[in-house]
Amino acid sequence: MSELRLDEVLAHAASAMVGAMTPAPGSRLNAIFHLDAIDLNTTLERDPGIPCYLSRHNDCVILTLPGGYTLRAAVAAEQALRSVLSAESAFRVSDMHSTLAPAAKVSLAKRLVATGLLRILRNASDIESSGR
Repeated sequence: MSELRLDEVLAHAASAMVGAMTPAPGSRLNAIFHLDAIDLNTTLERDPGIPCYLSRHNDCVILTLPGGYTLRAAVAAEQALRSVLSAESAFRVSDMHSTLAPAAKVSLAKRLVATGLLRILRNASDIESSGR
């Protein structure tokens, strides 16, 4: 029998706890319909009311969210995910961690908005249409 490592037990318990939570309703449904508008100039913010747990398993990282939703990504996205999770203010998609290529930043932003973890504050098209 293999030895249990404390960090593995804690990671499993934290992931199970967050995954069993019920997702909070919010503006997520509206955001899902606007995912195609997300680009490098989109301003996002993290929803501090959404608990999550990020863990690393071999060649991938797994972000666990309420409702059992999980987002798997390559280890290369770990630093970008950690910086998004710790963000205390709004940021542009283009400002996501430099370990990601521009297309990967947009893709990750869309996935995180779809989960409700990030909210869209502004798109470049919103600013242009308002005349600002």
